[in-house]
Amino acid sequence: MKVTRASVESYIENKGFEPIQIDGIPDGFSFKEPNITIGVVEHKGRIIKFNPMKEWEDKDAISYE
Repeated sequence: MKVTRASVESYIENKGFEPIQIDGIPDGFSFKEPNITIGVVEHKGRIIKFNPMKEWEDKDAISYE
């Protein structure tokens, strides 16, 4: 199955991801994970990029920063 905007929306549903815009990546394919606090330490959420039209099984379909 290909990575499409609809499949990405289904994947991120109820995960609390915030959509962000990154140059060169189509709208709706990049998100920021929410920050989490453990004790008194806040851990920043990662940036997640989905590569349009890749197969979900491909290792580079999703990349994290």
